[in-house]
Amino acid sequence: MANYRYRQIADDIRSKINTGFYRKEEQLPTEEALSQMYHCSRQTVRQALQVLLEEKRIEKIQGSGTYVKKPAHIPSQSIAIITTYISEYIFPSILHGIEDTVSEEGYSLVIKTTNNSVARERKILLELKEKNVDGIIVEGTKTAFPNPNVSFYEDLASSGIPIVFFNGYYAGIESEHIRHVVVDDYEGGILASKTLSEEGHTKIGGIFKADDMQGMLRYSGFMDGIIRYGGELEDSRISWFTTETRKTFLRDLSLETKNAMKDITALVVYNDIAANVLLKENVRKYFPNLTRIFSFDGKYYLEEPEGITVTSLNHPKGKIGTEAGKMILRMIHGENVDSVVMPWVTAGTEKK
Repeated sequence: MANYRYRQIADDIRSKINTGFYRKEEQLPTEEALSQMYHCSRQTVRQALQVLLEEKRIEKIQGSGTYVKKPAHIPSQSIAIITTYISEYIFPSILHGIEDTVSEEGYSLVIKTTNNSVARERKILLELKEKNVDGIIVEGTKTAFPNPNVSFYEDLASSGIPIVFFNGYYAGIESEHIRHVVVDDYEGGILASKTLSEEGHTKIGGIFKADDMQGMLRYSGFMDGIIRYGGELEDSRISWFTTETRKTFLRDLSLETKNAMKDITALVVYNDIAANVLLKENVRKYFPNLTRIFSFDGKYYLEEPEGITVTSLNHPKGKIGTEAGKMILRMIHGENVDSVVMPWVTAGTEKK
C-alpha cells in the first residue's frame, strides 16, 4: 500500500489546485511541511510532486520553491463581447463591425450585456472566468466611477487573455494585454463650443452624463472650449444625469438650474438619446430662448421642433467595431498594439 501513497498525495494536492485552495502562482508548502501534513517521508512527497510536475500543474524555481503553474490557455476560437446595451442606438453597428472582422478568421462571439450595471458586469466576469474564450471586447460600465470589478480584468489579463475596451475604459489599468479604441470625446466637447461660439451664441448650457467617461470628457472639452472661444463660463448652466435618471433628468431639474438656464440660446447635450428626451418634452417650457442644440452620435431618432436647429457629431460606430475586432485578433496572435483614439465625423445640420 505504501507504494501508492505518493499517488494519494498527488491526487489531494491536484484537487486543492483545481478547487482553488492552492491558487495559480502560489507557492506550495515545503517538502518538509508536506511530509508532516501527510505523515509520510520526504521521498514520498518528492514522488507526489514529480507526478504534478510531469502534468505541468506545478513548477520548481531554483532557490525559491515549488509553485502552482499558470494553466495553459487552450484556444477556443471564441471571443466574448460585453456591452452596456445591444439592440438599439449605435450598438448594432459596433457589433456588426466586430462580427464581420473576427468571423473572417473563424471566430464566434459570446455576447453579454450589462445594462450599465456594475453588479451585472461582475456576474458576467465571474462566468467568463469559467469559460474558455480567446479574448474579450468590452464597453466599460460607469467608467467615470471607481469600479470594484477592475481586479477581474487584471486577473484575466494576467492569465494572457487580451482585452479591448471600446467607447469607455477604466483609468489606471496597466497591462500589455489591455488596450482600448474610443472616439475623441474631449475634442468633441471642444468642437461643440467652437461651433456654437462661432455662430454667435454666448449663453450656452450643457447637459452631460455623470457616470461615464464619455460624459466627463465631453464636459471637459466643452468647458475648455467656452473659455477658448469667448463664451460665458457659468457653472449654473450645467446639469448632470446618470444611467438611472436618463429618462427623467429634464423633469428633475432643480429650480435653481431652471432659473439659471432660462436665458440660454444654445445647449450642448451628452448624446442623441438625451437630446431626444429634451425634444419629446416641451423643451421651450424649460428653456424659452433656445434656438440651437448640439449633440453627439449622428442624429438618432431626433424629432426637431419648429425653430430649433440640431447638430449631432457622427459617431464612427462601424469603424470602432472594425478596429476593436482587428485589435483583438492581433493581440490573440501575440502582436503588440497601441490603443486608438478616433476623430469624430463632421456633423450634419438640419433645420426645421
